Amino acid sequence: MVVSEKKKLKSIIAKKRILITGASGFIGNNLCQALNKKYQVVPKVLVHLSPIDNVRVREIKGDILNLASLKEAMKNVDVVVHCANNYDSDLNWRTSVLGTKNICEASLFCKVKKVIYLSSAAVYGYQLPPRVNEKSAYKKVKGDIYNQSKIEAEKIVRNYYQKKHLPMVIIQPTIVYGPGSIPWTIGPIIDIKNNNFFWVNESGGTANHIFISDLVKAILLAIAKDESLGNTFIISGGEVIKWKDFFKPYFSMLHHPIPEDLNSSSLRVKNALFPILHILKKIIHKSKISLLIPKRIKANLKQSYSQMENIRNFKQSTIVQQRFKYSSLFDIAKARRILGFKPKVSFKQGMTLTKKWFDKNKEAILNFEIY
Repeated sequence: MVVSEKKKLKSIIAKKRILITGASGFIGNNLCQALNKKYQVVPKVLVHLSPIDNVRVREIKGDILNLASLKEAMKNVDVVVHCANNYDSDLNWRTSVLGTKNICEASLFCKVKKVIYLSSAAVYGYQLPPRVNEKSAYKKVKGDIYNQSKIEAEKIVRNYYQKKHLPMVIIQPTIVYGPGSIPWTIGPIIDIKNNNFFWVNESGGTANHIFISDLVKAILLAIAKDESLGNTFIISGGEVIKWKDFFKPYFSMLHHPIPEDLNSSSLRVKNALFPILHILKKIIHKSKISLLIPKRIKANLKQSYSQMENIRNFKQSTIVQQRFKYSSLFDIAKARRILGFKPKVSFKQGMTLTKKWFDKNKEAILNFEIY
Protein backbone atom coordinates (compact mmCIF):
# COMPACT_ATOMS: atom_id res chain seq x y z
CA MET A 1 0.00 0.00 0.00
CA VAL A 2 1.51 3.35 -1.01
CA VAL A 3 1.78 6.19 1.50
CA SER A 4 -1.16 8.13 0.06
CA GLU A 5 -3.42 5.06 0.42
CA LYS A 6 -2.35 4.60 4.03
CA LYS A 7 -3.13 8.24 4.76
CA LYS A 8 -6.50 7.93 3.07
CA LEU A 9 -7.34 4.82 5.12
CA LYS A 10 -6.30 6.59 8.31
CA SER A 11 -8.38 9.65 7.44
CA ILE A 12 -11.50 7.56 6.77
CA ILE A 13 -11.22 5.39 9.90
CA ALA A 14 -10.40 8.37 12.15
CA LYS A 15 -13.81 9.86 11.33
CA LYS A 16 -15.79 6.69 12.08
CA ARG A 17 -17.79 6.27 15.28
CA ILE A 18 -17.21 2.58 16.01
CA LEU A 19 -18.85 0.15 18.44
CA ILE A 20 -17.16 -3.21 19.12
CA THR A 21 -18.77 -6.23 20.77
CA GLY A 22 -16.50 -8.84 22.30
CA ALA A 23 -13.79 -6.26 22.99
CA SER A 24 -12.44 -8.27 25.94
CA GLY A 25 -11.79 -11.21 23.62
CA PHE A 26 -8.73 -11.94 21.52
CA ILE A 27 -9.81 -10.43 18.19
CA GLY A 28 -11.91 -7.57 19.60
CA ASN A 29 -9.15 -6.47 21.97
CA ASN A 30 -6.50 -6.47 19.25
CA LEU A 31 -8.84 -4.40 17.07
CA CYS A 32 -9.23 -1.85 19.90
CA GLN A 33 -5.44 -1.65 20.29
CA ALA A 34 -4.96 -1.03 16.56
CA LEU A 35 -7.63 1.70 16.54
CA ASN A 36 -5.90 3.35 19.52
CA LYS A 37 -2.32 3.16 18.28
CA LYS A 38 -2.60 3.57 14.52
CA TYR A 39 -5.71 5.73 14.11
CA GLN A 40 -6.10 7.53 17.46
CA VAL A 41 -9.67 6.24 17.56
CA VAL A 42 -11.29 5.50 20.93
CA PRO A 43 -14.10 3.07 20.09
CA LYS A 44 -17.24 2.39 22.05
CA VAL A 45 -17.24 -1.13 23.48
CA LEU A 46 -20.15 -3.11 24.80
CA VAL A 47 -19.39 -4.21 28.37
CA HIS A 48 -21.57 -6.86 29.99
CA LEU A 49 -19.45 -8.32 32.83
CA SER A 50 -15.72 -7.50 32.75
CA PRO A 51 -14.28 -4.02 32.15
CA ILE A 52 -11.68 -3.55 29.39
CA ASP A 53 -8.51 -2.37 31.10
CA ASN A 54 -5.62 -2.55 28.61
CA VAL A 55 -6.94 -0.18 25.91
CA ARG A 56 -8.56 3.25 25.64
CA VAL A 57 -12.27 2.72 25.05
CA ARG A 58 -15.66 4.21 25.88
CA GLU A 59 -17.38 1.51 27.89
CA ILE A 60 -21.11 1.16 27.31
CA LYS A 61 -23.06 -1.13 29.62
CA GLY A 62 -25.04 -3.62 27.60
CA ASP A 63 -25.65 -7.21 26.60
CA ILE A 64 -26.06 -8.56 23.08
CA LEU A 65 -28.86 -10.75 24.41
CA ASN A 66 -30.73 -7.60 25.47
CA LEU A 67 -32.10 -5.72 22.45
CA ALA A 68 -33.02 -2.57 24.39
CA SER A 69 -29.45 -2.18 25.71
CA LEU A 70 -28.09 -2.57 22.17
CA LYS A 71 -30.36 0.15 20.83
CA GLU A 72 -29.08 2.47 23.54
CA ALA A 73 -25.43 1.53 22.89
CA MET A 74 -25.71 2.09 19.13
CA LYS A 75 -26.89 5.67 19.29
CA ASN A 76 -24.69 7.87 17.08
CA VAL A 77 -22.64 4.89 15.84
CA ASP A 78 -21.46 4.54 12.23
CA VAL A 79 -19.93 1.06 12.30
CA VAL A 80 -20.59 -1.98 14.48
CA VAL A 81 -17.93 -4.70 14.56
CA HIS A 82 -19.53 -7.78 16.08
CA CYS A 83 -16.77 -9.98 17.54
CA ALA A 84 -18.63 -11.38 20.55
CA ASN A 85 -18.36 -15.12 20.97
CA ASN A 86 -18.61 -17.63 23.80
CA TYR A 87 -16.93 -21.04 24.04
CA ASP A 88 -19.54 -22.45 26.40
CA SER A 89 -21.78 -24.63 24.18
CA ASP A 90 -25.13 -23.25 25.43
CA LEU A 91 -24.01 -19.63 25.54
CA ASN A 92 -22.23 -20.05 22.20
CA TRP A 93 -25.49 -20.75 20.43
CA ARG A 94 -27.35 -17.90 22.13
CA THR A 95 -24.47 -15.43 21.62
CA SER A 96 -23.92 -16.35 17.98
CA VAL A 97 -27.53 -16.75 16.90
CA LEU A 98 -29.83 -14.67 19.14
CA GLY A 99 -27.07 -12.13 19.85
CA THR A 100 -26.38 -11.62 16.14
CA LYS A 101 -30.09 -11.24 15.39
CA ASN A 102 -30.28 -8.54 18.07
CA ILE A 103 -27.22 -6.79 16.62
CA CYS A 104 -28.90 -6.71 13.19
CA GLU A 105 -32.20 -5.45 14.61
CA ALA A 106 -30.62 -2.72 16.73
CA SER A 107 -28.37 -1.64 13.83
CA LEU A 108 -31.39 -1.17 11.59
CA PHE A 109 -33.23 0.73 14.32
CA CYS A 110 -30.25 3.07 14.89
CA LYS A 111 -29.48 3.43 11.16
CA VAL A 112 -25.92 2.13 11.54
CA LYS A 113 -24.02 2.56 8.28
CA LYS A 114 -22.13 -0.73 8.39
CA VAL A 115 -22.24 -3.95 10.43
CA ILE A 116 -19.19 -6.21 10.26
CA TYR A 117 -19.82 -9.72 11.52
CA LEU A 118 -16.81 -11.80 12.58
CA SER A 119 -17.78 -15.31 11.54
CA SER A 120 -15.41 -18.20 10.77
CA ALA A 121 -14.15 -20.33 7.90
CA ALA A 122 -15.47 -23.23 10.01
CA VAL A 123 -18.87 -22.66 8.32
CA TYR A 124 -17.57 -24.73 5.39
CA GLY A 125 -17.06 -27.80 7.60
CA TYR A 126 -14.07 -30.10 7.57
CA GLN A 127 -14.68 -32.37 4.59
CA LEU A 128 -13.51 -29.89 2.00
CA PRO A 129 -12.66 -29.64 -1.69
CA PRO A 130 -9.04 -28.81 -2.65
CA ARG A 131 -9.95 -25.10 -2.88
CA VAL A 132 -12.52 -23.21 -0.78
CA ASN A 133 -13.90 -19.77 -1.63
CA GLU A 134 -16.91 -17.66 -0.65
CA LYS A 135 -19.12 -19.54 -3.12
CA SER A 136 -18.46 -22.87 -1.41
CA ALA A 137 -21.47 -24.41 0.35
CA TYR A 138 -22.04 -24.38 4.08
CA LYS A 139 -21.44 -27.78 5.66
CA LYS A 140 -22.94 -28.48 9.07
CA VAL A 141 -20.81 -30.74 11.26
CA LYS A 142 -22.78 -33.00 13.59
CA GLY A 143 -22.04 -32.20 17.23
CA ASP A 144 -20.06 -29.04 16.46
CA ILE A 145 -21.98 -26.16 18.07
CA TYR A 146 -19.43 -23.58 16.92
CA ASN A 147 -19.77 -24.58 13.26
CA GLN A 148 -23.56 -24.76 13.40
CA SER A 149 -24.03 -21.49 15.29
CA LYS A 150 -21.77 -19.56 12.90
CA ILE A 151 -23.74 -20.90 9.92
CA GLU A 152 -27.05 -19.84 11.47
CA ALA A 153 -25.67 -16.41 12.39
CA GLU A 154 -24.39 -15.83 8.86
CA LYS A 155 -27.79 -16.76 7.46
CA ILE A 156 -29.41 -14.20 9.78
CA VAL A 157 -27.01 -11.44 8.70
CA ARG A 158 -27.43 -12.29 5.03
CA ASN A 159 -31.22 -12.38 5.41
CA TYR A 160 -31.24 -8.90 7.01
CA TYR A 161 -29.14 -7.66 4.09
CA GLN A 162 -31.36 -9.20 1.40
CA LYS A 163 -34.79 -8.45 2.92
CA LYS A 164 -34.21 -5.36 5.07
CA HIS A 165 -31.16 -3.84 3.34
CA LEU A 166 -28.90 -4.00 6.39
CA PRO A 167 -25.49 -2.67 5.30
CA MET A 168 -23.34 -5.62 6.28
CA VAL A 169 -19.99 -7.35 5.76
CA ILE A 170 -19.13 -10.91 6.82
CA ILE A 171 -15.52 -11.79 7.67
CA GLN A 172 -14.56 -15.49 7.72
CA PRO A 173 -11.09 -15.91 9.27
CA THR A 174 -9.29 -19.23 9.14
CA ILE A 175 -7.37 -20.24 12.28
CA VAL A 176 -6.13 -17.10 14.04
CA TYR A 177 -2.94 -17.48 16.05
CA GLY A 178 -0.57 -15.20 17.91
CA PRO A 179 -0.18 -13.63 21.37
CA GLY A 180 -3.39 -14.23 23.33
CA SER A 181 -5.09 -16.72 20.98
CA ILE A 182 -6.72 -19.32 23.21
CA PRO A 183 -7.59 -22.08 20.70
CA TRP A 184 -4.49 -21.83 18.49
CA THR A 185 -1.70 -20.62 20.79
CA ILE A 186 -2.39 -20.80 24.54
CA GLY A 187 -4.46 -24.02 24.33
CA PRO A 188 -1.86 -26.04 22.40
CA ILE A 189 0.95 -24.76 24.65
CA ILE A 190 -0.90 -25.90 27.80
CA ASP A 191 -1.77 -29.27 26.22
CA ILE A 192 1.89 -29.81 25.34
CA LYS A 193 2.97 -28.87 28.87
CA ASN A 194 0.47 -31.38 30.31
CA ASN A 195 1.39 -34.15 27.82
CA ASN A 196 -2.12 -34.02 26.40
CA PHE A 197 -1.17 -33.14 22.84
CA PHE A 198 -1.57 -35.85 20.18
CA TRP A 199 -0.99 -36.22 16.45
CA VAL A 200 -3.60 -37.78 14.17
CA ASN A 201 -2.09 -39.69 11.22
CA GLU A 202 1.06 -37.58 11.61
CA SER A 203 -1.27 -34.54 11.31
CA GLY A 204 -0.84 -34.62 7.55
CA GLY A 205 -3.73 -32.23 6.85
CA THR A 206 -3.19 -28.56 6.08
CA ALA A 207 -3.44 -25.53 8.35
CA ASN A 208 -4.76 -22.31 6.79
CA HIS A 209 -3.51 -19.84 9.38
CA ILE A 210 -3.50 -16.08 9.85
CA PHE A 211 -1.58 -13.96 12.35
CA ILE A 212 -3.80 -11.72 14.46
CA SER A 213 -2.43 -8.39 13.14
CA ASP A 214 -3.23 -9.41 9.55
CA LEU A 215 -6.82 -10.23 10.50
CA VAL A 216 -7.16 -6.85 12.23
CA LYS A 217 -5.82 -5.21 9.07
CA ALA A 218 -8.57 -6.94 7.04
CA ILE A 219 -11.26 -5.73 9.46
CA LEU A 220 -9.95 -2.15 9.21
CA LEU A 221 -10.08 -2.34 5.41
CA ALA A 222 -13.68 -3.60 5.63
CA ILE A 223 -14.53 -0.65 7.90
CA ALA A 224 -12.98 1.89 5.54
CA LYS A 225 -13.98 0.62 2.10
CA ASP A 226 -17.51 1.15 0.78
CA GLU A 227 -16.92 -1.67 -1.71
CA SER A 228 -16.98 -4.14 1.19
CA LEU A 229 -20.75 -3.72 1.70
CA GLY A 230 -22.87 -6.79 1.03
CA ASN A 231 -19.85 -9.07 0.75
CA THR A 232 -18.42 -12.08 2.52
CA PHE A 233 -14.63 -12.38 2.72
CA ILE A 234 -12.46 -15.37 3.59
CA ILE A 235 -9.40 -14.02 5.40
CA SER A 236 -6.29 -16.17 5.65
CA GLY A 237 -2.54 -15.67 5.70
CA GLY A 238 -1.93 -16.89 2.16
CA GLU A 239 0.39 -19.71 3.29
CA VAL A 240 -0.65 -23.32 3.73
CA ILE A 241 1.44 -25.67 5.88
CA LYS A 242 1.03 -29.10 7.44
CA TRP A 243 -0.60 -29.14 10.86
CA LYS A 244 2.50 -30.74 12.31
CA ASP A 245 4.62 -27.82 11.07
CA PHE A 246 2.09 -25.39 12.54
CA PHE A 247 2.39 -26.86 16.05
CA LYS A 248 6.13 -27.62 16.07
CA PRO A 249 7.20 -24.10 17.18
CA TYR A 250 5.17 -24.51 20.39
CA PHE A 251 7.15 -27.67 21.25
CA SER A 252 10.33 -25.70 20.63
CA MET A 253 9.19 -22.87 22.93
CA LEU A 254 8.66 -25.41 25.72
CA HIS A 255 11.79 -27.47 24.89
CA HIS A 256 9.44 -30.43 24.76
CA PRO A 257 9.99 -33.59 22.66
CA ILE A 258 7.56 -34.09 19.78
CA PRO A 259 5.06 -36.87 20.68
CA GLU A 260 4.26 -40.01 18.73
CA ASP A 261 1.38 -40.31 16.32
CA LEU A 262 -1.79 -41.79 17.84
CA ASN A 263 -1.52 -44.70 15.43
CA SER A 264 2.06 -45.58 16.39
CA SER A 265 2.61 -49.13 17.64
CA SER A 266 3.67 -48.05 21.16
CA LEU A 267 0.55 -45.92 21.70
CA ARG A 268 -1.65 -48.70 20.33
CA VAL A 269 -0.18 -51.01 22.98
CA LYS A 270 -0.76 -48.40 25.69
CA ASN A 271 -4.31 -47.87 24.49
CA ALA A 272 -4.95 -51.61 24.70
CA LEU A 273 -3.80 -51.51 28.33
CA PHE A 274 -6.30 -48.79 29.25
CA PRO A 275 -9.00 -51.21 30.62
CA ILE A 276 -6.34 -52.71 32.95
CA LEU A 277 -5.29 -49.26 34.14
CA HIS A 278 -8.96 -48.41 34.68
CA ILE A 279 -9.49 -51.44 36.92
CA LEU A 280 -6.23 -50.74 38.74
CA LYS A 281 -7.32 -47.16 39.38
CA LYS A 282 -10.60 -48.34 40.94
CA ILE A 283 -8.82 -50.86 43.18
CA ILE A 284 -6.26 -48.30 44.37
CA HIS A 285 -8.93 -45.66 44.92
CA LYS A 286 -11.24 -47.88 46.98
CA SER A 287 -8.68 -49.78 49.07
CA LYS A 288 -5.85 -49.02 51.45
CA ILE A 289 -3.33 -50.23 48.87
CA SER A 290 -2.78 -46.62 47.81
CA LEU A 291 -1.09 -45.99 51.17
CA LEU A 292 1.58 -48.58 50.32
CA ILE A 293 2.37 -47.27 46.84
CA PRO A 294 5.25 -44.78 46.64
CA LYS A 295 4.15 -41.29 45.60
CA ARG A 296 6.34 -41.29 42.49
CA ILE A 297 4.84 -44.55 41.17
CA LYS A 298 1.34 -43.35 42.03
CA ALA A 299 1.95 -40.09 40.13
CA ASN A 300 3.23 -42.04 37.09
CA LEU A 301 0.17 -44.29 37.11
CA LYS A 302 -2.11 -41.27 37.38
CA GLN A 303 -0.36 -39.53 34.48
CA SER A 304 -0.49 -42.68 32.31
CA TYR A 305 -4.19 -43.15 33.04
CA SER A 306 -4.96 -39.50 32.29
CA GLN A 307 -3.02 -39.64 29.02
CA MET A 308 -4.74 -42.85 27.89
CA GLU A 309 -8.14 -41.42 28.80
CA ASN A 310 -7.41 -38.31 26.74
CA ILE A 311 -6.20 -40.41 23.82
CA ARG A 312 -9.39 -42.47 23.82
CA ASN A 313 -11.54 -39.31 23.91
CA PHE A 314 -9.41 -37.75 21.19
CA LYS A 315 -9.64 -40.77 18.90
CA GLN A 316 -13.40 -41.02 19.42
CA SER A 317 -13.95 -37.38 18.37
CA THR A 318 -14.89 -37.36 14.69
CA ILE A 319 -14.89 -33.55 14.69
CA VAL A 320 -11.23 -33.44 15.73
CA GLN A 321 -10.30 -36.20 13.27
CA GLN A 322 -11.93 -34.34 10.38
CA ARG A 323 -10.44 -30.97 11.33
CA PHE A 324 -6.86 -32.24 11.16
CA LYS A 325 -7.20 -34.43 8.08
CA TYR A 326 -8.44 -32.09 5.34
CA SER A 327 -5.99 -30.72 2.78
CA SER A 328 -7.48 -27.57 1.29
CA LEU A 329 -6.57 -24.02 0.37
CA PHE A 330 -8.81 -21.18 1.55
CA ASP A 331 -8.80 -18.67 -1.30
CA ILE A 332 -8.39 -14.97 -0.39
CA ALA A 333 -8.59 -13.68 -3.99
CA LYS A 334 -11.85 -11.84 -3.30
CA ALA A 335 -10.40 -10.02 -0.27
CA ARG A 336 -7.32 -9.10 -2.30
CA ARG A 337 -9.44 -7.76 -5.16
CA ILE A 338 -12.12 -5.81 -3.28
CA LEU A 339 -10.44 -4.86 0.01
CA GLY A 340 -6.89 -4.63 -1.24
CA PHE A 341 -6.00 -7.10 1.51
CA LYS A 342 -2.47 -8.47 1.47
CA PRO A 343 -1.15 -10.58 4.37
CA LYS A 344 2.00 -9.04 5.79
CA VAL A 345 3.14 -11.50 8.50
CA SER A 346 4.65 -14.78 7.33
CA PHE A 347 4.28 -17.89 9.48
CA LYS A 348 7.93 -17.69 10.51
CA GLN A 349 7.55 -14.02 11.49
CA GLY A 350 4.30 -14.73 13.34
CA MET A 351 5.81 -17.50 15.41
CA THR A 352 8.87 -15.36 16.18
CA LEU A 353 6.57 -12.65 17.56
CA THR A 354 4.57 -15.27 19.45
CA LYS A 355 7.74 -16.70 21.02
CA LYS A 356 8.81 -13.23 22.23
CA TRP A 357 5.41 -12.81 23.87
CA PHE A 358 5.58 -16.32 25.37
CA ASP A 359 9.07 -15.80 26.81
CA LYS A 360 7.93 -12.54 28.42
CA ASN A 361 4.72 -14.02 29.90
CA LYS A 362 5.68 -17.67 30.34
CA GLU A 363 4.52 -18.18 33.93
CA ALA A 364 1.11 -16.57 33.38
CA ILE A 365 0.53 -18.52 30.15
CA LEU A 366 1.44 -21.90 31.63
CA ASN A 367 -0.91 -21.29 34.56
CA PHE A 368 -3.76 -19.97 32.42
CA GLU A 369 -7.08 -21.70 33.04
CA ILE A 370 -8.93 -22.30 29.77
CA TYR A 371 -12.71 -21.91 29.91
